[in-house]
Amino acid sequence: MTEEKPLRRSKLDMTLDVLELLMTPQLKTHTFFKCNLSYTNLMEILQELEEKQLVRRFNKNYSRFKKDCESKKTWYQTTDKGLEAVFCYKTIKDILR
Repeated sequence: MTEEKPLRRSKLDMTLDVLELLMTPQLKTHTFFKCNLSYTNLMEILQELEEKQLVRRFNKNYSRFKKDCESKKTWYQTTDKGLEAVFCYKTIKDILR
């Protein structure tokens, strides 16, 4: 018998997807697409993660095509506390399998 996966992800799973992706700095737009979240869900998750100091926000120059068009963009990255949370979650998940 094959195990069926739920059609919807839990908020915890969505949050962990965001934390794992943000282990390398990402723009909000990239995070939104790569984690397959609605804008509303992403903003709620990012706000919660920032309040808990699991993610940090910073501004950095970003130029995708030409150096003449540089502009400051807001980036997000998982903090050390966030990395610890990801590690703990993965450990628990492995134990429960």
